[in-house]
Amino acid sequence: MCELHQAFVKDDEQEQAGQCARAAVTAEPSLVSRRLLLARWLFQQGQFQEAKTELEWCSVREPGNAEVRALRSAVFDALHNNRKSMVNVPSAGAQKGRIGASIPAP
Repeated sequence: MCELHQAFVKDDEQEQAGQCARAAVTAEPSLVSRRLLLARWLFQQGQFQEAKTELEWCSVREPGNAEVRALRSAVFDALHNNRKSMVNVPSAGAQKGRIGASIPAP
């Protein structure tokens, strides 16, 4: 399901990408990686409150996860400052200390 999500994102088919991300969470609701996938997609769609909910769940289970912390910070900024700047968050599977994709804060 995650690979299909990535393919839809690449093809800019956001509705289908979102459905895949939600299905991945439904199929394996206890996996942080699935909820983080959904949170990333929600953030990119400007659905900050929903992204925040998923990230809060993730941070309780993996408080040391750098990607969760970075994305939570970006969501906080988006909710409170409505910044239009670029926010660096580690991409999925990024090694510790390496910065991944830049995600624009909508």
